Amino acid sequence: MNGAVPNTVDFALRPRSGLVAALILAAVGLPIGLFKLEYDAALFDGRVLLIALYALVVVPIVLTVRIVVGESRAWRRIGRRPTTAVALDALAHVSLRRGLGPGQRVPTVRLRVVDRDGNRLEMTPSLWTGGARRLLATIDAAARAQGLEVDDTTRAHLAAASSGATTGVPAWAYRAPLRLTVDVLPGGFTSPRQRVAPRATLVVSVAVLVVAIPTVLFATAKGTAAIRSSRCASERAAWTAAPDVETPAVDLQAWAGGVAMAPIGDATHSFYSLATDDIAGPGNTAAVRQDSGALKGGANVVWRSGGKELAEVHYELFASAADAMRFQHDWGEDHCHSGDVTFAVRAVAGAVGFRCTCGRSVRVDRVGFVQGPVRFQVIVFGLTPRSDHSRALTLATEAHAAAVGAAPRLAG
Repeated sequence: MNGAVPNTVDFALRPRSGLVAALILAAVGLPIGLFKLEYDAALFDGRVLLIALYALVVVPIVLTVRIVVGESRAWRRIGRRPTTAVALDALAHVSLRRGLGPGQRVPTVRLRVVDRDGNRLEMTPSLWTGGARRLLATIDAAARAQGLEVDDTTRAHLAAASSGATTGVPAWAYRAPLRLTVDVLPGGFTSPRQRVAPRATLVVSVAVLVVAIPTVLFATAKGTAAIRSSRCASERAAWTAAPDVETPAVDLQAWAGGVAMAPIGDATHSFYSLATDDIAGPGNTAAVRQDSGALKGGANVVWRSGGKELAEVHYELFASAADAMRFQHDWGEDHCHSGDVTFAVRAVAGAVGFRCTCGRSVRVDRVGFVQGPVRFQVIVFGLTPRSDHSRALTLATEAHAAAVGAAPRLAG
């Protein structure tokens, strides 16, 4: 006896069509969905690439996998490549019991067939066409012909399959097998079952890890850079074009006093002046730090509560409108390429919002816009991943209203 595959096929089982459709949909949809989530978050996890590659392997397997029976043998075939065949005319063990299969979380009835050479076939009959009744009826007939003892649960399942089988069982299943004492069976089936040595398995596993880990890290870095470049290219107009609005008369101190009248909860406010180091630091790009040199002055309002800074409003006066717009452009590029995600600020012309993921559960919203030589910036701290942008949007509206002379409203 051996695990070789014969040339004659009596019948073959396919996976259920609904299962095939569901698996293909999951294999195709999961990578696409993950890529979309990664794009929206302006990040890329290299493991998504491995999932996509795995999906490319799963689809052809699902489409071509079969369980084939022929000349008293049963085997699983993927494409044209068969696995080791189980000799149904030399059964050593047959069981049908509820259990978990590979990747399953819900127990199902599992078939386990082992021949006298130790070759085995395991499957979940309900996942195959017709509940694999023809295969079960064939195994039932072969087990009875060989006088194989099975447990009561298995006997009941096999009997039910035999009574429900809609097509015939091969004639060889009803014949008691010829007891051979040689290793060569009729038909020239001489290939022995190949087993992979544990050492070889370990070497292959280590080799896969050695290749996979650097690949994931490389894909994460390059994928994140590519996603951010793509997002910035598509959203650049939001921080590039100056709004076509009338420039208000500049009075930074009056503007700061006006926006401070809008209380934020129970927070208290403080006033500060702005210098170049306050609007650009070591964490910003060289372009932003260079642009900050055109700052001529500025006013800053800061709200605090319980020792924590809740929000800020900047009024930044530059040497010219062009200098203010240049800073706004490079500031937008800096935040976009660092992974901050934009959000719309429709209430103020030319404004753009950025949300920073500044920690696992910490978010910071920023809104920036330019009018004439003055750049406005609103910063809201202490947000969570589920926080909306309402605080930043309201405070941006208040900061703009204070400059154009509108009466301030409550900022929260």
